[in-house]
Amino acid sequence: MSRSMTVGQVAAAAGLTRKAVRLYEYRGLLPPVPRTPACYRLYDQADVETLTFIRHARALDLSLDEIRTILTLRRDGTPRARR
Repeated sequence: MSRSMTVGQVAAAAGLTRKAVRLYEYRGLLPPVPRTPACYRLYDQADVETLTFIRHARALDLSLDEIRTILTLRRDGTPRARR
């Protein structure tokens, strides 16, 4: 997957502001993204999908901690049942 979107482009695609994208990355909801030699962040379609999910979850009044938990479960799978 090609990382070719700037923060402004990914923000527009996800319906967010640039500031929100940076905040979600800083808070660990979005994995760190590579940067160009000029320090521009580069995003891909998977990042747009994650940010869109975050936007929808925030619209449902989920906290950032709750969203982080959901994203972790989505990424790592469901937790194993205790024995």
